[in-house]
Amino acid sequence: LVDIIRYHSRRSLLWRCVSAFQFADVLSATNPVTLLSIPLRDILFWEREGKLKRRTESASLLPILKLTLDSDGISKVERLPGPPTFTGECRTSSAFIVQHEASMSKVMAHLKDGRLRLDVPAGEPAPQIWNTPAPPAADQLWAYPADPDLCRAFYAVAMDSIRGITFFFSEGTLRAIHIHTSHQSCAMDTFERTFSGRRRWSMIWVYLPIEKCDRVVVLGIREGSHAWEQSILVRTERIGDVIVGQQANDTGKDYCLAASAPPIGDAAYASCAPLRDVLSALVFSDQSAGFCRGILFHYRNGGSRAVGQCRLHVDPVESVVLPVQLCFRGYSHPSRIDRSTIQVVQVKFKQRLDLTME
Repeated sequence: LVDIIRYHSRRSLLWRCVSAFQFADVLSATNPVTLLSIPLRDILFWEREGKLKRRTESASLLPILKLTLDSDGISKVERLPGPPTFTGECRTSSAFIVQHEASMSKVMAHLKDGRLRLDVPAGEPAPQIWNTPAPPAADQLWAYPADPDLCRAFYAVAMDSIRGITFFFSEGTLRAIHIHTSHQSCAMDTFERTFSGRRRWSMIWVYLPIEKCDRVVVLGIREGSHAWEQSILVRTERIGDVIVGQQANDTGKDYCLAASAPPIGDAAYASCAPLRDVLSALVFSDQSAGFCRGILFHYRNGGSRAVGQCRLHVDPVESVVLPVQLCFRGYSHPSRIDRSTIQVVQVKFKQRLDLTME
């Protein structure tokens, strides 16, 4: 019962209070220890509530520092002979810092009451925190458009385990990404954790379905007319090229697709999908007004493609099997952001009378 309550209230401050009370109990049961501050590079091994092993003049140090983190902070500091090889292992309950000691030569470690925290001097790059114990080497990491040294947290994802990606856009900029590891996973947790207030109303959800039989072969970035405007380029084996993000209203050709899209407004998040060989479709509707938010197409070859905002497990969904005709009606609807109106669409499918699946 407690696990169910916690699952539905993961962002509640109550659980932080529980951790704080547990930490207070630990401190009250131990004798106070004087604060010890030493350079992080001088640590051979340390584990929470354990003893500290420091370097000596005669000891030859292993060059790679590995720090393990959990919900209570740093739990272990150890050394490795070289960078570990990535094997696809990704964690959800712990995080890791794995870097050469030279990159953290000015970082101080403060130890007290069985705990350890880091002190990074102003102007020094913060350690990179990963969800894998074997992150890629720094020279293999290419971050766009930011300098990797300015980033704090990095996530590795095993592409063969992805069943879809939800991209969150606002004002032409990609704000967040949610990875779907199953068709039952929901992006609402990422949405609620990352955004608040007015930003939520301006957020555009763009869903990229990836079927188990399909595989992503190319990922890319396309710049817009401004540096902060980017589109995501995706190519899969079965579906081909997909552009996720705003479409620029210019006369240039799109060399990533078979043909250029027609000119549209600068503020539009355009997406397209073929209507040939559609096996079924899911129509996502606005819960209060009923207009169509997005459509998820499933094809006979096993691939899928999404248009509009397909907010899985968030909006009402209508399933259509073997559609043969698509009808739509556009109309104006009051905006939830300001006093203007937006153009929305109502969508209906006509199905085959013979619903025998081929």
